[in-house]
Amino acid sequence: MFLRVAFFLLLTLVLSAQNNLIIFSSTTNHFNVKCNEINLKDTFQQEVKIESILKDTLHLSFSLEKGNSNLKYTIFLLEKGKNVQKKEFIYSFEFNANTKKLKLIFIAVNDIDILPNPLLPSKPKEDTTYKWRNNVYGNLFELKEGKPEFFFNVPKDGVCIKAMPDENVVHAIKLMVRTQIDLEKYKFAREVVKSNCISCKQLSQILKVLNFELDKLKLLKESYNTIVDKSNLKTLEECFKFESSKKEFKDILSNPNSMILKNKISCVIAEKDSIINGLIDALRLFSTDYEKYQYMKEKASVYCFSTNQFKNTLIVFMHDREKLDLTKQFYNNITDKEKLINLKDVFSYQESNANLIDFLKQNN
Repeated sequence: MFLRVAFFLLLTLVLSAQNNLIIFSSTTNHFNVKCNEINLKDTFQQEVKIESILKDTLHLSFSLEKGNSNLKYTIFLLEKGKNVQKKEFIYSFEFNANTKKLKLIFIAVNDIDILPNPLLPSKPKEDTTYKWRNNVYGNLFELKEGKPEFFFNVPKDGVCIKAMPDENVVHAIKLMVRTQIDLEKYKFAREVVKSNCISCKQLSQILKVLNFELDKLKLLKESYNTIVDKSNLKTLEECFKFESSKKEFKDILSNPNSMILKNKISCVIAEKDSIINGLIDALRLFSTDYEKYQYMKEKASVYCFSTNQFKNTLIVFMHDREKLDLTKQFYNNITDKEKLINLKDVFSYQESNANLIDFLKQNN
C-alpha cells in the first residue's frame, strides 16, 4: 500500500513538472524535428508541438522538406534563468536560404491552458438565469437569449474625446468574468473597445481580465483608435507579466503608426483572376488562420478584388473572426461594394452575418 501511494505521488510530481514547446515556421518552410529522446512524427509540418517535456535543455535537430537536413539548435526552457513548470514556450522557426543558417526566435511563454474539470460548471445555488436574459446593460450591450449584442457608441466622425461611463466597464468585466473560454473573453473585450471611446484606466481594467499576453497586445492595437488619453498609454505596462511582452509593448509605443489599422486604398478595377488565384494558392500553404491573416495583410493590401474574388479568398480561412476582420479591413479594396452582402455565405454563424450587415450599413 505504501509503495502504491509513493508511486502515485511521484507520478503526480513528474506530471506537474512537464512543459510544452511550440515551434512554427514564419515562412512557407515545412520541417520536422528530433528532440533529445522524444519520438516525434516523421512528417514535414509548418508547426510542431512537443508536449510533456521534463528537461530544461533541448538539443533539437531539424530537417527541411526541400533538402536541408541535420540543422542543429539548442534551446533552454527557462524563464528569467530559472526552471519552470507547466509552461508553454513558443518559438518562431526561420531558415535563411542564402546563408543556410537556422534561427529560432523566442516569441512568448504562457501557462499551459488546462481545460476546466468538469468542462461544464455546476449550476449555481442561486439561479441567475433570469437576470442575464433579455436585459439592457447601460448603453454597452443587450443580452438576447444569453448572447450579448453590443451597441456602437463611437461618434460618427470617429474621433473619441470623452470616455464611456465607468458603469459600462463594470458590465463588460462582469460579462468577461462569467465566461470560462478565453477566446470568448477576448472576443467580448474586442467588441467593447471597438464600439466605445475608452480611457487608459478603463482599458487597464479590461486587459487584466484576459489571461494571455498575446491577447492583451492584440487588444491594445484594436483599441488604439478609440483611446481618449493616448498620452497615458505607458500606464498600461503594469498589465503585462512577462519581460518579452513588456518589450513588445514598448516597441509598439515607440511606433504608434503600427496600431493604426486602416487601409486607405480605393479600388475601381479588380485584379486578374490569375493574380488572385496565386494569392489563394499561397494562403493554402499556411496551416493556421493567424499565419494566413498576417500574410494577407502584408502581401495583398494593395490588391483590388471583386466581391466574388474576395469571397473565394475568404473560403481559405476557417474561422469567422478572421473572415470578418479581413472584410472590414479590405472594404476599400472591393470594386463592387454593393455586392458585399453576398459574403454572408462564407460565415458559419448567424452572429457573424449580423455583424457583417451592421458594418455594411455603417459604411454605405
